[in-house]
Amino acid sequence: MIFEILAVGLIISAILALFLDEVVYSVAALSGTFLFTALIYYLNGAMWAAIFQFVVGIGTLAILFLSGEM
Repeated sequence: MIFEILAVGLIISAILALFLDEVVYSVAALSGTFLFTALIYYLNGAMWAAIFQFVVGIGTLAILFLSGEM
């Protein structure tokens, strides 16, 4: 049940990241996508993959947000 909720949240946040017009909202939805992916990794027992996904997602979001605002 938890995996289905996370999967639906992942799909919704990915769609929102693609179709939102404001850069800030799109980056927030993309952060949700990275977070849901990391949670799915963690619940499947891949803790290091979840940590790596989270750290890479933070770096990606920082670069996307800075380049989008400039």
